Amino acid sequence: MSAASINGITIGYDDAGAAENVLVLVHGHPFDRSMWRPQVEEILRKGWRAVAPDLRGYGESSVVPGKTTLDVFATDIATLLDQLKIQEIDESAGAHPYRIGAVDRRTISLGANIFR
Repeated sequence: MSAASINGITIGYDDAGAAENVLVLVHGHPFDRSMWRPQVEEILRKGWRAVAPDLRGYGESSVVPGKTTLDVFATDIATLLDQLKIQEIDESAGAHPYRIGAVDRRTISLGANIFR
């Protein structure tokens, strides 16, 4: 497990592979990044780098009091990507582009077709 100090907390994450194409795997509630471990081997085999963070309050990331909004989760992920020097996230051709909140300059896409 790797950990990064981000926005005053510790974020646990896995970073596998060294490929130029990066797939960021974000878990949902009530899970943590371990939910992605069965898929990471296939992602690497397809020639991708996989980054899977634990969102704050989950897994090996710091627990904070109160509610955490989606924009805070997005800021944490964007800051982690900055620390990992990941400038661009390409998931698949033809996927719909989204932004990680208003805080991130990188365009990501959802609905990767890397398993075809």
